[in-house]
Amino acid sequence: MSSDTSPSRSRRLLGPVHVLPRSLSRQLFGLLLVFIAVEIIDWAIDPHTVPASTALYGAIGLFILGNGLYVGGVRIR
Repeated sequence: MSSDTSPSRSRRLLGPVHVLPRSLSRQLFGLLLVFIAVEIIDWAIDPHTVPASTALYGAIGLFILGNGLYVGGVRIR
């Protein structure tokens, strides 16, 4: 029996998305990071943002988004 299928470490599978069990505080912190990332990405796609800043804000937003999902227990395969 592999360690991925052990009953003590259950996880939900939603297609290529795997949701691992995390404590409530880690899930909330991950959700906070995702919210901040979405706001940064929204700021990046604003038509009044300078094109060079759009690329920078977009990259930073995607980095924070990935970290927020990872901290919250979401893994994409």
